[in-house]
Amino acid sequence: MKTRILKIVILLVLIILIFIQLKDVLIMNYLNWIYQYLKNPDIIKSQVNSMRCIFEGPVVRALGNNQKSELSMFVISLMDPPPLKSLRRALKNRNATMKKNAAALLGYHKDKKSTDMLLNLAINDENISVRCKVIEAIGKIGDERAVLIISDLRTNDDPLIRISVAKALGEAKSVYAIKPLKDLLQDSNIEVRRYAVFGLGEIHSPETINGIIRALNDENMSVRIQAIRTLAFRRHEKAVTPLLILLNDPNKNVRIKTIYSLLEYKDERVTDKLINLLETSNDYDIIYPTVSALGYIGDKKALKPLIEKLSKCDNDILKRSIKNSINKIKRNNQ
Repeated sequence: MKTRILKIVILLVLIILIFIQLKDVLIMNYLNWIYQYLKNPDIIKSQVNSMRCIFEGPVVRALGNNQKSELSMFVISLMDPPPLKSLRRALKNRNATMKKNAAALLGYHKDKKSTDMLLNLAINDENISVRCKVIEAIGKIGDERAVLIISDLRTNDDPLIRISVAKALGEAKSVYAIKPLKDLLQDSNIEVRRYAVFGLGEIHSPETINGIIRALNDENMSVRIQAIRTLAFRRHEKAVTPLLILLNDPNKNVRIKTIYSLLEYKDERVTDKLINLLETSNDYDIIYPTVSALGYIGDKKALKPLIEKLSKCDNDILKRSIKNSINKIKRNNQ
């Protein structure tokens, strides 16, 4: 009898040990099943929050698993309140994937209590991809002291670090980020300069405009296009003249993007320049956006040249576009 009881106890212990070993796998597979087949985030949210003590540990640990991390981050985003203490502990883990994902989630939740830990990783971690992700998380948290510290990394030798600094400074949306971002406009790396332009556009201060305008003269097309898009969003009157100059840019893509950006500026100088372009260009790729822009701006002085262009046009698609623009202008001036 005693031997039988002992065997049962040993079996139960083994079952418990096996469950402990497989618990994380079983829980993540269960959540994956709900996610993949039921496709109902509300069910996951309800179950995870009602049985938090069971789910939190396995889900946070799965941040370090490349195959499970996407699901893990999704589930954690549904937790209310978020498991910030567990995520901070995950920053101390040796697993680079876990540190990156934990940092991203702490940034998403703007957890200021994790700022010092993140700063330590941003400066000292041996893994470049971890440092990059951590720097970007710091930008999302937006702590001004931390922003000033990471801005010093803009001179780092690794361009990936400098790209992340540019992203983070833009995310922070702080006036303290303006000077570092302007400095990054002179960087040798194209992506650094492009993100610096984007970052300046995220900071709604008149001090950023001159820097963005300066980027219109960048030697690289993608940087110039980023500056064009940013100025279209900002709609600052100081941008009109330099944008009009870009209509003569040697790169056609730059000229096209400039035309589309100018439709945000209902300025007489813009209308006159676009009319001139309509009358002098023979390039369909240029004429089509010019016609659309004139219709959007709605200045009645564009009616005559549009009607003349319509009478000479033999392209059905362009004809429809011209007619649409003419009708828009007429409605705008009724």
